[in-house]
Amino acid sequence: MSFLENIIVSKITHISIVNYKRHEKTTMRMRPWYGIAFSLGGELIYLHNSKKITLSNNQVVFIPKNSTYEVDCTKPGSFAVINFLSAKKLNINDFISMDIRNIDIFQREFLIMHKLFLSGAPQKKYENLSSLYKMFSMLINSYDEKRIPSVLNLALRHIDNNINSSELCNTQIAENVGISEVYLRKLFANNLSTTVNQYIQNKRVESAKILLTETAMSITEISEKCGYSCIYYFCSSFKRKTGYTPSQYRNNNARSFF
Repeated sequence: MSFLENIIVSKITHISIVNYKRHEKTTMRMRPWYGIAFSLGGELIYLHNSKKITLSNNQVVFIPKNSTYEVDCTKPGSFAVINFLSAKKLNINDFISMDIRNIDIFQREFLIMHKLFLSGAPQKKYENLSSLYKMFSMLINSYDEKRIPSVLNLALRHIDNNINSSELCNTQIAENVGISEVYLRKLFANNLSTTVNQYIQNKRVESAKILLTETAMSITEISEKCGYSCIYYFCSSFKRKTGYTPSQYRNNNARSFF
């Protein structure tokens, strides 16, 4: 996924939700932007240079600039598309299909971007740029997971499944996957360039962001839901990671029901 690391986004041109009916077909000629697309509930087939690329759940498709292709909907639904320009030319002519482990987080991030884009506020473009780079990072991380030791993948799944538990710690994770704490710390350092605790805190903050913007739960409830035993520690951790208190983040990004 090195091509993602080389993208320098100069402008996001569209953030769209496209609805397709079964067997609906469209054709794009000399596409003027780069793009990424993923399903919000449906399935598409891209036909490009006589090759078929399927877009379904847990997949993201990179669409190259200047490409000509056909789209055929095999399962009706909605699809997310982010089009952008790059300050650096990308030497990519083929569609690239990528798997994404946490597609639900990916989709929620997109919906926030879509709302900001529709608002038309000029300052929001910087928030959307940040979110797009975050998506690139998630894709890179999902790709890297295929290359890391299987026991580390087990540890990551255990963290995902128990992220709301205040008892989640090195000892519990190591015991669950059958390795020592020393080896667990070494796996994280060598393969993810982070500590176990740092990884957990990042996951908890990302979960908190979603709950702050997608629900009407109180800050205390969100703190407990994300595995914090102390609301003060939650607020200080959240501000250290984002630059905002939970209340400030909610006010800046809240959905219309607040």
